[in-house]
Amino acid sequence: MVGETCQRILLDQFARLRDGDRFYYESSLPREMVQMIQEQTLARIIKRNTAIGNELSENVFVKGSGSLRLEQSLRQTPRPQARDDRRQRQITGRSRR
Repeated sequence: MVGETCQRILLDQFARLRDGDRFYYESSLPREMVQMIQEQTLARIIKRNTAIGNELSENVFVKGSGSLRLEQSLRQTPRPQARDDRRQRQITGRSRR
């Protein structure tokens, strides 16, 4: 949260940076592709690239109704085995902690 003056300064600065950047995606891509990019959400990207499905809420930063199913499926996922710290202690004389 910033004051009104600081907000105007930040908006102006970001607009100038965007408008002055010749590689900014909105100025170099077709309008349909820009619209497709802007419609993407983190939830859609996660669902597209993982086995996670409807158990993930549309807003991944808020715990949704599907979070219980997600927690259950994560519990069923095999976890990597804990590393045996004894070998580390033999080599260095101390644990990794």
